[in-house]
Amino acid sequence: MKWFILVLFLNQNDPYLFTKPTFESEDLCTGSITDPQFYPTLVEKLVQEYDGNPNKIQHVFCINEDDVKILLTAISSQSV
Repeated sequence: MKWFILVLFLNQNDPYLFTKPTFESEDLCTGSITDPQFYPTLVEKLVQEYDGNPNKIQHVFCINEDDVKILLTAISSQSV
């Protein structure tokens, strides 16, 4: 099962899902998001995606592909 990095922001309802990199286990994903050497990679992508001004990060965690599908379904049903 694939694992992804999900970022929640303060004062923003839309999370950011990193589609790259993916991880083969929760342990590998968690190891990456807790490794200070990996932070610049995440921050660089967020700055790029949010035109240099991402909101403050509230939480970063790992989510498996089944939960990603559930999350995407919930988000799309709210925006209808």
